[in-house]
Amino acid sequence: MAVFRTSQKSTDSWLVVAALFLMGIATARIVRASTVFNATLDEPWHLGCGMEWLDRGRYTEDAEQPPLARIFGALLPYLAGERSHGNSLPWIEGDAILGKRPHYDRVLQLGRIGILPLFWVAGALVFLWAHDHGGAFAGLMAVAMFTATPAMLAHGGVITTDMAGTGFVTAAFYYSMRWWRKPAHRSAVVFGVALGLAAVSKFSALVFLPASWLAVSIVRGLQGRCVVQLRPQSSGRALRTVPVALGVAVVLVWAAYRFSFGHVGILGLRLPAPRFFIGLKMLWEHNLRGHAAYLLGRRSQFGFWYYFPTVLAVKTPLGMIALASWAAYRACRGLLAWAVTPLAFCAGILLVCMMSRIDIGVRHILPVYCGLSVLSGAFAADALSAAKRRPIAAAGVAALLVWDFTASGLAHPDYLAYTNELVGTEPEKILADSDLDWGQDMKRLGAYLRTTGATGVTFMPFDGSFADADPSFPRILPMDPQHPAPGWNAVSISAWKVKRFGVSGPVWPDAEKAPIRIGRGILLWRFPSPMSGITAGLPGGRP
Repeated sequence: MAVFRTSQKSTDSWLVVAALFLMGIATARIVRASTVFNATLDEPWHLGCGMEWLDRGRYTEDAEQPPLARIFGALLPYLAGERSHGNSLPWIEGDAILGKRPHYDRVLQLGRIGILPLFWVAGALVFLWAHDHGGAFAGLMAVAMFTATPAMLAHGGVITTDMAGTGFVTAAFYYSMRWWRKPAHRSAVVFGVALGLAAVSKFSALVFLPASWLAVSIVRGLQGRCVVQLRPQSSGRALRTVPVALGVAVVLVWAAYRFSFGHVGILGLRLPAPRFFIGLKMLWEHNLRGHAAYLLGRRSQFGFWYYFPTVLAVKTPLGMIALASWAAYRACRGLLAWAVTPLAFCAGILLVCMMSRIDIGVRHILPVYCGLSVLSGAFAADALSAAKRRPIAAAGVAALLVWDFTASGLAHPDYLAYTNELVGTEPEKILADSDLDWGQDMKRLGAYLRTTGATGVTFMPFDGSFADADPSFPRILPMDPQHPAPGWNAVSISAWKVKRFGVSGPVWPDAEKAPIRIGRGILLWRFPSPMSGITAGLPGGRP
């Protein structure tokens, strides 16, 4: 028996090493891919806010997002000598910090590397969660699914709040379950730390977590049992340690806002961390007024209730979808009791976001991928471990894993704009914005045009700040939405599909299929002069 335990520990150690190796490969993939792209639309904004926190000791430029991820994104540039430029608008501040190339490339890369620890946190939580359900092999397989997910690889390498929210929402949920199973002051402190970090990573954590807890309770209730079987003594201990967890979380939130105290603009109240409450109010108002969204050829200021299920279906590798669906089916038949928890976690987040009016990217439900990684990975480990008893099932799982990993490899470096095989060659017919074109392909466009000798391009970019940062970028000429110009014409998919170039009615790209695609976010034409027939059928177009 002692020999068996020693052998098992040795095996588990090697599985942990293998999981770390996979995380290392994923890290290298993220770093390599991040050098291909210029800053996305939001990155200068977050960089500017993080630098204000670090350099000026305040957080006043934008409160609609909490500060933690922004601090991570600005930390390495700050340590490298970058400082605030005193601009009141965060995106102008971020652009000033980035400066001109090659300084731009160096600072942007430092900021993106600063987000990697948040990716590692999410990966560690996936391993621990799956390990609890199926041991080290389940943890390894969950990490394999996590590191093969393009959305994880994409947002692990951009300066935004999404990866921080992913890691710490998952951490708060995971440690809340551990605390509830074995309530004690120590587990309450750990839960409180995770909860506080989640709250200062992404405000959506404050609705994601209650929704997931409620989903777990409902599912367990339908199964005829409580979330956790607690003895009366344990129930009392859990209630007594709630203030410990909440107290730790509150202190962490206050610390993230530099122990500030002031008016929150609500009922004349003065509270600790006033920018936290102001930010919540700003986000609530943003949701009420909506945000321009695009899906399946339609545009809406108030989003679509089916937006997030749709983008999840087309931006998730089909191998992961098949494995998670298979696991969910077996869970519904009562054959995988452990699968209820990650399923409820995903369902709670998804249902909350389906009620949102801000539908601008799968990144807003990114924690779902942690739950799906645990679900699909632990299920795959279970099936492979039982290969002798169920060889057909094991072969099917192995085939789905190969499919998943192959799709992930082929996606490089376009993890951000990845869509699965359901979408086809024109993803802009289904989605846009940060799911496809977040302004990240301007660097590629400039490089391509330079190879052609072009000195100018007619273009209305989704985000044109990179052209100002790159002195060698061809001159951008103003675009007429109804008529393409002679020579090179570039179209940003988001500027076209979401914003319609600021006009109503048809625009000329509606009638023309692009011969050249720059990355996945920019379409490119070269028209001769004079042009004939290219705008036929458009108001004011040539017959």
